[in-house]
Amino acid sequence: MFCESCGAKNDKGNSFCEKCGERLIPVEEKQEVEKTVRKEVKMDTKLKSSREIELLFEKEKYHSYIGKIQKSITMTYVYWIGFGLVISLMILAGASYQNEMSHFGSHDNEGMMQVFAIIPPIIGFAIAHARTLEKKIRVQEMKWRMDFYSKHID
Repeated sequence: MFCESCGAKNDKGNSFCEKCGERLIPVEEKQEVEKTVRKEVKMDTKLKSSREIELLFEKEKYHSYIGKIQKSITMTYVYWIGFGLVISLMILAGASYQNEMSHFGSHDNEGMMQVFAIIPPIIGFAIAHARTLEKKIRVQEMKWRMDFYSKHID
């Protein structure tokens, strides 16, 4: 498999180029997107050159990729915040169990544990935000490209 950006040869299973780090799109996925887009793109009499057809194709391709990336971003947030909530429930359950089992001593630990139970979802949100920053930048770049293509097609 060759990188479209720099032309370097990569192993078949690689998701990113070893030389430049660009995302590698498998041939099957690329062909599937091309088939879908070509079906949707109708040859209009207003289109005069093959360059305009290419620009329209690129716009549709970016629109498809933006949807996939945004779904990935959403799932990252769901996963990490959900993970934080599970940890919080475990902390609260542990504090409850500890208070039931202790017949003597202070019960002030439960209040402290409730404060600590807030921390894991916040950390989960921070991790999800950090992991999705690159994807958000990529979506913004694709939106800019779509705007560029829209201006040059019309």
